[in-house]
Amino acid sequence: MNNLSIRLKLIMLVLFLSIALVVVGLVGNYGIQKTSESIDQIGNTRLPSIVGLSIINEGQTAIRLASRDMLLYQNDYNAQAKFAEIIKNKQKIFERIDKGWAIYEPLPQEPEEAEVWREFVPAWNLWKQGQLEVNATLEALSKNQGEEGQKALFLENLKQSEARKVQAANAKNLLNKLVELNQQYAVNDNKVAQESVSLSRLLMIIAGTVSVLMALYLGFGLIRAITRPLELCIGVAQKIANGDLSSVITVDSQDETGQLLSALQDMQLVLRHVVTDIEDTVGAAVNGDFSKQIDVNNHKGYAKDLSLALNKLSYTTSTSFNDVTRVANALAAGDLSQRITEEYSGVFGQIKTSINHTADSLAKIIAEIQHIVDTATQQGDFSVKIDMEGKRGYSHTLSERLNQLCELTNTGLNDVLQLADALSKGDLTHNMTRDYPGTLGQVKSAMTSCAMINKILLFRKID
Repeated sequence: MNNLSIRLKLIMLVLFLSIALVVVGLVGNYGIQKTSESIDQIGNTRLPSIVGLSIINEGQTAIRLASRDMLLYQNDYNAQAKFAEIIKNKQKIFERIDKGWAIYEPLPQEPEEAEVWREFVPAWNLWKQGQLEVNATLEALSKNQGEEGQKALFLENLKQSEARKVQAANAKNLLNKLVELNQQYAVNDNKVAQESVSLSRLLMIIAGTVSVLMALYLGFGLIRAITRPLELCIGVAQKIANGDLSSVITVDSQDETGQLLSALQDMQLVLRHVVTDIEDTVGAAVNGDFSKQIDVNNHKGYAKDLSLALNKLSYTTSTSFNDVTRVANALAAGDLSQRITEEYSGVFGQIKTSINHTADSLAKIIAEIQHIVDTATQQGDFSVKIDMEGKRGYSHTLSERLNQLCELTNTGLNDVLQLADALSKGDLTHNMTRDYPGTLGQVKSAMTSCAMINKILLFRKID
């Protein structure tokens, strides 16, 4: 069952319920059919048989009573009309008997009933023949005109009456037996109908109860088979959404829920691989190694896109840092020609701009210093200054210090030059009044000493 799809399970449940309904319907139909057969047997066979036989039975009784009526006029020798009326009455009774006979005779019969009927027909015909003889006597009586003739007819009828009684009794007994048999058959058919109803009701209750219990069992089983994996899927999905990839997913079915669990299992494994690759890449980056790349061939879809993005980030970071290192090393080595030429955006673009600006600033100030040095060394001109406009930070400080150096050197040399020029002209009154540190101070002291010596020599000559 675990390997069946939910769709197939639902189809099986619907089929089972349909089969259960069909079984209940068949059981009910069986009961209805059996009841219908019994009712049909009672309504179409037993009741008509009883009605037909009852008409025959009643007719026989009426014939017997009509035959007795003739005895009322035994000593009435003028009762010809009465005898004729009795004949007509008996004819009507026989017509009713014939109708009852027509009702019963074509109906189906049970074996025992058919056997009795076969005995009854000859007995009835014999009794009927006797009644025809009675009718002949009545006919003669209705036409008789004398006392002697009537007595003779009654005497003849009396002789035959005992035989007719036996015939009537035989026919009556067989007729009553036929009626009793049909009554018993009707009772049996009614009992069968009731038993069929009871049995059908019991079978329908059993089939319905079993069907309901089985449907509940299968339904709850199906609900459990669907909801439990779905609850597990929801729990796993929530854990994954919260960043927990440690769920243990067990796939024990091949239906849609099992396929969903399998998909979540695959997704969790993919995310684990992605996280592991990212951790390795980030760990290497933390240690300063930006060359580590994620193998994109091991990933698909969004994981591949994420890996490509991280690889691009690592490549961009590595390239930018390599460019910065290259330019910084070049600056440290005194090479001011190196620049970052790769295009970067964002922070890397700002770093590129700063590094290149630093290199440009250093190159510019070095060029200005070189110009000052070249002017001083080649032309002896210390009056050239670095332009302070736009100078900030270290370039401003360096330029300011170089300008101070040039100013000090230029002033000191001018003072020395003026003193030397004065001495060369014999002017011993000229002195260097500014204070100078270091070498210029020593030069000032030497020039001052030279001037003092010249003054002493001049005073000696005068003396």
